[in-house]
Amino acid sequence: DTHVDTQYPGEVEELLHHLDSWPYLHIERRPDCAILRVHDLVVGTLNLVMHALSVNVPPDAVGPMLEGDPRLRRTTGGVSVQVTDIESRTAAETLLRWRVDLERFAPQLGVASP
Repeated sequence: DTHVDTQYPGEVEELLHHLDSWPYLHIERRPDCAILRVHDLVVGTLNLVMHALSVNVPPDAVGPMLEGDPRLRRTTGGVSVQVTDIESRTAAETLLRWRVDLERFAPQLGVASP
């Protein structure tokens, strides 16, 4: 839907374009945000007005994520990043890819744990 994309200039549009190609991520577009899901679980929200990606991160995993990039900020439910330039868009993609992979591979990790 190119009409929706043209409303969000710059890096947020690029981020949405990249996320559209991810096979395990479903994007539910709304007028002011995009809800990001893996299967039925909401893993994040892209606020199209504030240009911010908020990712739901388990509390025990927040610390390691924040150490990886100074653009990332702790939130009540996880981690967020303002998407304003290519570096912050890349940080947002990395954060979301990590979260999607965590959801995809968590069942396997649980089986592998002693």
